[in-house]
Amino acid sequence: MKFILYISLCSMTANSCLEPVTHKEVFDDWKSCVVVALNTSKNIIDKLDLDDVNNLKLSTQYSCQEIKEI
Repeated sequence: MKFILYISLCSMTANSCLEPVTHKEVFDDWKSCVVVALNTSKNIIDKLDLDDVNNLKLSTQYSCQEIKEI
């Protein structure tokens, strides 16, 4: 099985998310996809303004979608 990571930035205050972005890497297993999703989420939040994160209650949402191998 292979997996593709989709990740988006969300505001819990506005109850909405930006369109998901597809990660460029294809993962060989679920765990690898999830670990990169968590690390990428942390990096995204770390780069944002503290007040924006707190006021808008920003978070990320991710999905590791299984793809058919060719």
